[in-house]
Parts: sequence; C-alpha cells; structure tokens
Amino acid sequence: LSRRGLPTSLVEPAQAMPPGARRRARLSYVRRRGKVELGFRARAAHAVVDLAGCAVLLPEIVALLQALRQLLAGLRMAGGAGEVTMTATLSGLDVLLVAAAEPGLDDREALAAFAVAEDLARIAWARGPGVSPEPIMQRRFPRVDFDGVDVVPPPGAFLQASVPAEAAIRAAVMEALGAAQAVADFFCGCGTFAEA
Repeated sequence: LSRRGLPTSLVEPAQAMPPGARRRARLSYVRRRGKVELGFRARAAHAVVDLAGCAVLLPEIVALLQALRQLLAGLRMAGGAGEVTMTATLSGLDVLLVAAAEPGLDDREALAAFAVAEDLARIAWARGPGVSPEPIMQRRFPRVDFDGVDVVPPPGAFLQASVPAEAAIRAAVMEALGAAQAVADFFCGCGTFAEA
C-alpha cells in the first residue's frame, strides 16, 4: 500500500496460457499480383505479416490458412484487402469475411462450397467492421459453452481469446465480487460474465 493507503498496483501479475489454445483470430489479408498474404498486422504498421503457422492459435485455425488464401485469391468480392475472423466453436469453425464489395452469385457459391469442403459450422460476410454480418451458409449452429451455458454467438462476436483465459478471468472476477448482490457489466459482449 502507498502512504495514502491505496494499492500500489491495481493489476495482478500476468497468467501464462498454454500454447495452441487461442480459439479466435482476426486476420488481415492483402491481394497483390495474384498472391494473397494472410496474417496479423505488423506491430505499429499496416503491413500484413503472412502466416504459415502460429504457436498460440488452435491447430484447426492454423490448418485453414492455406485454404483461405486459395479462396480469397478467387473471390471477386475480396478486392485488394480485407479481414477474416475465425472462431473455433464446439460445432466447428465460424468464419466471417469482411470485404468492401457485396458478394455476387459466383462468390456466394464459392463461399458455400468452401464451407462444405472445410466442414465449417458457418461462414458469413460483412461490408466493414461494425456492419451487421450476413450469413452465407450455416451448416450447424456454432455453439460456445460459457460456464455451462450453451450460446450461439453472432458472426464475428467478441469472445475471450481462449477457454483457459476465460476461466481464469471468470475466477478472478468471482473472487473479487465476494458477496456482492448487484453487479453491472458494461462490456458484456457475448459470454464470460453476461450476454448482450
């Protein structure tokens, strides 16, 4: 405690999560001269770092990267750049493509065929970040378990990055709440503590 009786730190020490446990990734893509670069943005830059693998992502997300590159290379709607969000759910991967152009019939057919070929739970698209997504094909409800509650999140919904991280956050919050009778969650998103 400080001289005024306040805690010297309001942040607990970081907790390490196991490798290969991240269930959600939002990647950027760039199409140049017939090649698709797909990956995370470089630190403090707009450049896309093309991913061949990733030690923190679930293997099923990493396994989809090359097939996604091939899909994006052939989609008219993909334009020069955009984003792909992949979420691993209990019933399969949920994929959201963010692109500026609306998909035509050929693109819709390609997206649906991709969902079947890769056994996706759902594939959707949106015109931009924050724009309501349109499901292209839902083969199964993409289900997520939030401490025993089965939820179908909307395409691209925010979830904690990994199940172990979600459990650690939930445990810390429950401990901090103690016997509180009323609680307000101002950033509930989808799961962990509350559902919007």
